[in-house]
Amino acid sequence: YSGQITERDYANMYYGDFFNYTRTKNPNALIMSRPVDSYDIIYWSFSPHYVMYSGWVGDQDPTFDGLKDALRNMFHSAWRNYTNYGSDIGGYRSGNRTKDLFI
Repeated sequence: YSGQITERDYANMYYGDFFNYTRTKNPNALIMSRPVDSYDIIYWSFSPHYVMYSGWVGDQDPTFDGLKDALRNMFHSAWRNYTNYGSDIGGYRSGNRTKDLFI
């Protein structure tokens, strides 16, 4: 063992360990995890599929562009065969939320 792992291996172990530990406490328990999130034009898969029963696609800005980012992350999640995910409608990050964003 070299002491180095890939980002994919780390994500699989991180989410997998948390999910498996949670299941030792309650066999019916689920965790919420992130299927896909974006960084500019790069879309990164986070959760391994076997733990992703319910998820959210990241923390977007409270703007219409942030809402578009969330929708793109949902499309990329679907294209990668994730199911059952959502987003914050008004964005999670701080900023100026307007009534129009929630309509």
